[in-house]
Amino acid sequence: MMSDPVKLAQLVGKNLFNALSGFVREAPGGVGGGSWLEFGQVEGWYRNFERKLNLQGIGFLNSE
Repeated sequence: MMSDPVKLAQLVGKNLFNALSGFVREAPGGVGGGSWLEFGQVEGWYRNFERKLNLQGIGFLNSE
């Protein structure tokens, strides 16, 4: 088990970023250089993340 909560948070954040970065779209109108992400994508990431945790523990975070 990982004993450093900061390292764990960094790995979770990296996993989230990597999983969702391909779904980010340019904001309608292109004003301000903004972007958007459908909330369903975040929900899907979380379901998949939970599934992996249940199957593999946190070890999968180190292998990605």
